[in-house]
Amino acid sequence: MSDARNRWIAEAQAVVDEGLDAEQMDRLRAEATEKLAELREEIDAINDALRVDAGQFDLPAVPEAMVSGSDAHPLLDSDWSFAERCRALIDSKAYRNGGPS
Repeated sequence: MSDARNRWIAEAQAVVDEGLDAEQMDRLRAEATEKLAELREEIDAINDALRVDAGQFDLPAVPEAMVSGSDAHPLLDSDWSFAERCRALIDSKAYRNGGPS
């Protein structure tokens, strides 16, 4: 079934490619690029509006029962760099204690 589907997609793409000239393709790509830039700006604005700073809240302390032992490390800390977070996740998957280096 997937072979037949893939053949059909290839044949359909060939028909479309033959029917469009380079000028049409360039115009469509330019329009798509412009529209994509507009949508990215809208998405960024929505994300900025939805962003909440947890520091503005007086959150309760984490209950001791949620911390397993005095030498427990958090899985991730938002103050860590991206690389530190990645290493901590890798360590966690390998059952090693994570944390920033």
